[in-house]
Amino acid sequence: ILATLMIVVSSCETKDPIVEKGTLQSATYNPATKSFTLTYSSGQTETVNAVVDDKTDPPTATATLKDGTVIYAGDATVAGAATIAKEINIVSQFVYDGMSLYYFWADEEKNKKPPVADVNPENYFYKIL
Repeated sequence: ILATLMIVVSSCETKDPIVEKGTLQSATYNPATKSFTLTYSSGQTETVNAVVDDKTDPPTATATLKDGTVIYAGDATVAGAATIAKEINIVSQFVYDGMSLYYFWADEEKNKKPPVADVNPENYFYKIL
């Protein structure tokens, strides 16, 4: 009876789909569906919806995964490879730090700090002006 119970318990455990997929290897953007197709080391693919920012020229597309990874397309009007980022872009952070020293808006405008999604320093600079 104990062996049967162990088999039933172990077969009912949920599997973590992220672990089974492996590591994220590549991402491509599709402007027609406004989505990213992610390819993992196991060969599995996943489609995630993108958030398109039409305030920039050209429009950009981003998606943030559950683990904090950001997927970014610099031109949301063109299909192709996307950038995979896990950290704030160092140039965007440098711009923020420099602007904070010379302009005292940083305390009043906390949302100007670059998030991980700001992987394009030029777009980030124009957004904070």
